[in-house]
Amino acid sequence: VGIHLVRKGDFKLTTEAGLGFEHTEFRDGTSSRSDPVLVAKASLEKELIKGAKVAQDFTYWPNLGDFSEYRLKSETSLTSPLTENVSLRFSLLDEYLSNPAAGTKKNDLRATSSLVYTY
Repeated sequence: VGIHLVRKGDFKLTTEAGLGFEHTEFRDGTSSRSDPVLVAKASLEKELIKGAKVAQDFTYWPNLGDFSEYRLKSETSLTSPLTENVSLRFSLLDEYLSNPAAGTKKNDLRATSSLVYTY
């Protein structure tokens, strides 16, 4: 279920929520798991100069069986048009897992660049 909270000119703010089921298979011999999850998301987009846009998405996935287990994802991006159909996008993604496998970090931070084709 999604709701547009704000749509004013060059600014958009939306929220979404839903229920899901997550199944995880592990490579280290740990037993697989299946859990009900909630997915809550907030997104905003603001147009800047000459068609360039900045966007922010934030998603929260709590395990409905144990709220101390959750995932967070934040993505901030800047998209700038190169032609009518091609844009250049720079993104910063931050992913957090409250209960990672032993020996792994809870947080993953990535910077990406990509060409986006719109038709």
